[in-house]
Amino acid sequence: MHRHEHDFQQIVWSVASMLALRRPDDSRIATSRQELDRFLSQQPSGPGPLCHEFMARADVWRELPDLAKYGKFGKSCAVYEFDWGFITEEHGVWNFYSADAWRAGTVSYFDRFTDAWGACAAQELDSAVKQARNNFYISYEDGSGAFASVSLACVMGSKGQMLARKWLAETFIPKIWPQMHTQALDLFHDLAMSPSIAHAISQRRLEMPAIRA
Repeated sequence: MHRHEHDFQQIVWSVASMLALRRPDDSRIATSRQELDRFLSQQPSGPGPLCHEFMARADVWRELPDLAKYGKFGKSCAVYEFDWGFITEEHGVWNFYSADAWRAGTVSYFDRFTDAWGACAAQELDSAVKQARNNFYISYEDGSGAFASVSLACVMGSKGQMLARKWLAETFIPKIWPQMHTQALDLFHDLAMSPSIAHAISQRRLEMPAIRA
C-alpha cells in the first residue's frame, strides 16, 4: 500500500471513529411501555441514580441553589426517572433532563434542543392553522430556567393538563423526544428550520395544538 493511500485510510478511520463517538443513537432514548403507563397514570418513580448524579454536579449547585441547599426537588415536584434521564413535573410544567446533555455540559445544548424542537415539531406546528377550538396547547421554553434540556408547559386548565399528559405519553416521549435528543446531541447535524418557526421560537411563543378534546 502506498503511503498516501495509508494516510488516507487512517483519516477515514479517524473520522469514522469520531462519528461513532459523537453521533448519539436515538434507540438509547427509548422509553418502555411500562414507564409510559406510569407517567400517564401519574405514578412518579421518585429520584433514582441518574437524578442523584445530576443533583451532585457542581454546575447544578451553582445554577439551582435551592436544590443544592435542600438536596432535593420541592415537595410539589414529581420525578419520573428513565434510562436516559428524568422528567420533573410541577404545576403543569414538565422539565426534561438528559444525562447525555448534562454530562456534556447543559449550557452548551440549550440552543440545540430549541432548534431540534422546531425541526421535529414542524409538522405539528404546520397543522396548528387547521386546528379549531377545544385544543390544549403545549408551550415550549428552553431549559435554562430549570437547568434542563427542555421545558414544556400546558397553558390551559386541569382538563388541558390531562390531555397534555396523554399527548406526552403517547406522542412526545416515545416519538418526538428521541428524534430531538439525537439531533441536539449530534454535533454534525445541521438543525436548519423555516424562518417562521425560528421567529416563533425567538419570541417564546411556540404553541402546539396536539389533541382535539
